[in-house]
Amino acid sequence: MINLYTFDVFDTLITRKTATPDGIFALMQEYLQHSPQFHHIDVDFRSNFYRIRLNTERFVRLQQSREKEEITLKDIYEGFVSSYALSPLDVEELMDLELRFEKENIVAIQQNIQYLKYLLSQGKKVALLSDMYLSEKSVRSLLLQVDPIFSQVPLFVSSVVKETKASGGLFRFAHKTLGISYDEWQHMGDNQKSDAEIPRRLGIHIKPFHFPDFLSIERELLSEKRCCVDVQFMIGAARNSRLGDSLNDKGIIGCSIGGPLLVPYVAWILRRCARDNITRLYFIARDGYILKQIADIIIKENQLRIDTFYLYGSRVAWRIPSFQGKENELSLFFQNISLDKITSVHQLAKVLQIDLQALLPYLPKEYRDERIHLFPIDISLIKNKLSANMDFLDFLVRIHAEEKRLVLRYLKENIDTSDSDFAFVELQGSGYTTDCMARCLRSFYQGPIRTFFYSMIPTNMVKGWQAIWYLPYSDRVWPVELLCRALHGQTEGYKESEGKATPILSPEGNALKTYGYEAYIHGVLVFVKCYSVAISRYPMEVVVDYWNWVANPKDIEVFDFFADMPFDSTGYAEKENSCIPQLTKQDLRQYFLFPPVMPNRFYHGIQLDLAVQRSGTAKQRMCRIYKERRWEIYRRFQQRWHRALWNVSMLPEAHYHYPELDLILGTRVVLYGAGKIGQWVYYYLQIRNRDIVGWLDHDYEKLRKLGVPVTGNVEKIKEYQFDSVLIAIRNPITVHSIVRSLIQCDVKRQCIVSIDDCS
Repeated sequence: MINLYTFDVFDTLITRKTATPDGIFALMQEYLQHSPQFHHIDVDFRSNFYRIRLNTERFVRLQQSREKEEITLKDIYEGFVSSYALSPLDVEELMDLELRFEKENIVAIQQNIQYLKYLLSQGKKVALLSDMYLSEKSVRSLLLQVDPIFSQVPLFVSSVVKETKASGGLFRFAHKTLGISYDEWQHMGDNQKSDAEIPRRLGIHIKPFHFPDFLSIERELLSEKRCCVDVQFMIGAARNSRLGDSLNDKGIIGCSIGGPLLVPYVAWILRRCARDNITRLYFIARDGYILKQIADIIIKENQLRIDTFYLYGSRVAWRIPSFQGKENELSLFFQNISLDKITSVHQLAKVLQIDLQALLPYLPKEYRDERIHLFPIDISLIKNKLSANMDFLDFLVRIHAEEKRLVLRYLKENIDTSDSDFAFVELQGSGYTTDCMARCLRSFYQGPIRTFFYSMIPTNMVKGWQAIWYLPYSDRVWPVELLCRALHGQTEGYKESEGKATPILSPEGNALKTYGYEAYIHGVLVFVKCYSVAISRYPMEVVVDYWNWVANPKDIEVFDFFADMPFDSTGYAEKENSCIPQLTKQDLRQYFLFPPVMPNRFYHGIQLDLAVQRSGTAKQRMCRIYKERRWEIYRRFQQRWHRALWNVSMLPEAHYHYPELDLILGTRVVLYGAGKIGQWVYYYLQIRNRDIVGWLDHDYEKLRKLGVPVTGNVEKIKEYQFDSVLIAIRNPITVHSIVRSLIQCDVKRQCIVSIDDCS
């Protein structure tokens, strides 16, 4: 029968907001550097307090280890005196400062406190044991910070007893003092040695408590920047969020990855709002779904005078309905969609949000066959034709007039434009969708339009409104949209309901619910509540450190969280795929062997390199072989079977159709350019049975080493008999230079064709 229940104190009943106990010293160092109260103390001492405090404690412990098992806080601080000329008053003030920071950063471990309270309510005998250099009075004052129940519970502290749990001496002292036999005693604590091995040897029953381990990203950051206050607070909040068992794997990702990356952005926005007198924030769907919830918690905890709203909108709902019939509108629209993902006129019609039969009359005649498989050169040609067709633009404006009316009505009803004290919150992108929304807003509001972005792709889309970004654009932040998903579908448009314009939502949010994304969101919100210093800290450097790690995560749990998530990279897909799917052998052939330069055209996830990495060692090797020996494989196949390796039969109901090339080029062609476009055109000419008598490029020696079958530079053209020279390069300045070089080699100008002549 158990007659005594003892508890360890630190990391069992209470812990700190910092990741490690010495995080308190990092806080003190930051304070000492800026506080006038301590400016009379040696600057070296103040600037290096963290290391000095740690090293002095180790030194004093070693120095006094033969006399006593435990030291006191005063012993440690007196170790500073001779080296840094500290006065007795300095020592007292520094000790008070440490106790102050301990109190300000103490956190209760509620599940264990509730267990202790339950034992007391059942009349059980309870005591506390702590290996600690602080006095019994100081430790009790920290406990009373979190709960008055600790006022009467017996407390044994090693700094007073001069014996520790680690040696067994503190257990023996409590045994003698309380008169309880070891076999009637249960002890609970987190330390494997002093709270488990040692008391077990004495015959004490053990109830272990597992304090959350650090994730690999946290261990890395602490090994590099342990004395950084923002690292301490960020990781401390994440670790404390993981206390208890309420979070599953996705919830742990939420509090350990999502929270540290999203909360600083929202806190930065709120500080900017306070500075710029912004009192209303409109979080734009769907990226704003989690961000608004984060903001609401911080606003409530800090009693900020900012109102938040959620604005339903999307690229589908705002882009085309914003058209005003201006000349460059379609061109800008096409610049901001994933053209390389469009492979049929059906998909093109869906992107333009019109019926296929309505689109066909505006297409060049050769593309009105619904079976045609479109490739980049086709899309480029169609895009240019449609962009220059004002009749088609007028048609789009007319057919989407009702959608535009509802967009304007929704914005008027949901945005308070009575003054300019508002801003919008976005996540990432070029700003094109926001620009479309701003154009609609301008029909009834002429004041400043401000939009916050986490990170913004360099662009010229910002016209007539202000973009305010948190981080400069970096490809490291590619997962940010995955950390900001919503549990509702995309806004497809608006409808009138009960006298108002209301959003029409697609059902795709169900896939995220099935995936378990709600648990991730819960984890993020738990972190917000634990990261109480959010509004007062500026941890941008730590956020960048997190992104550097998250961009190529080493934890398999973190990697799988991103990889298995339902995802649509275009906003127009029929269904969502896995974000980073595992690749089959057929996928590898299609991505890296058949289409030589545009695997992303067929790949529907993100970060293809990570998909390869995820697919196992054998497939990674296959991918390397395809990349390194593609042209060799291609040549051998062609020599053996007398046909192209990659041909139209591999694409069901598809055929290649580049009519302008077919008309302009003769049978014998010299191809100039072996970059991405040049390699693609090389394959196309092979399939169209053109005789490629030469393939030229100024980097031909380097390309030959890579296995690309180029035959030489421009000088080599004198050796060929040909009907035309095709320049497979887009840059007009480069094309002009090549044309001059060809003419100097006696090539007639009428024989020279640029790829842009075909679009």
